[in-house]
Amino acid sequence: MKKEYATVLAFDVSVYENAAKLAAEYNIKVICKDVIYHLTDDFKLHVKAIKDQRKIDEGDGANFPVRLRQVAHFNKKNPIVMGVSVTRGQLRVGTKLCI
Repeated sequence: MKKEYATVLAFDVSVYENAAKLAAEYNIKVICKDVIYHLTDDFKLHVKAIKDQRKIDEGDGANFPVRLRQVAHFNKKNPIVMGVSVTRGQLRVGTKLCI
């Protein structure tokens, strides 16, 4: 079950205390508002926050393959500095390189 859709939207009603406890027990978010536009805005913010957190949590394990072609050497000793051209894929910050 996707966490962002485990939500109860309560428009212009009050939520009983035992229903709120049960929702908290099952990790269901309850959003109560008297104005329908505020309800939808809060739900959109809730979904966006969960998706952003998921990107942060799962983004560290992502691997973006890239193929490079060596163009020039600037320093051949420690640290090695060379110019490259990207032939395939996307070179991103933090991409691990190997020979």
